[in-house]
Amino acid sequence: MLASLARSHRLAIVTNTHSSTLVPGHLDAMGVAPCFDAVISSVEVGWRKPHPAIYQDALARLEASPPDTVFVGDTRGPDYDGPRTMGMRAFLIDPDRRHDIPEAHRLMSVHDLTDRL
Repeated sequence: MLASLARSHRLAIVTNTHSSTLVPGHLDAMGVAPCFDAVISSVEVGWRKPHPAIYQDALARLEASPPDTVFVGDTRGPDYDGPRTMGMRAFLIDPDRRHDIPEAHRLMSVHDLTDRL
């Protein structure tokens, strides 16, 4: 799925983490690092999601504008509300329907994303 998306989209990970090497290391170990154009970590940016600075850094690195960007995550504030505040389209992975969001913005699994793009 990632390889397929990477052929037609620029992909990035925006993560709240304590280590700038943690997520890139996991991506390397899983063999999917080449699929991503950038990994933006809170420890490098100096702000955690949902602070606007971390999304602005991601947009700048991808040379993307908010309306042309899709953000996917599993935490309401950092991965859904924050990106939407910035003008991005956002999907929340919420299979248990714990959050009151439009069904069109809910994913049962990350694997459902390709059907929504």
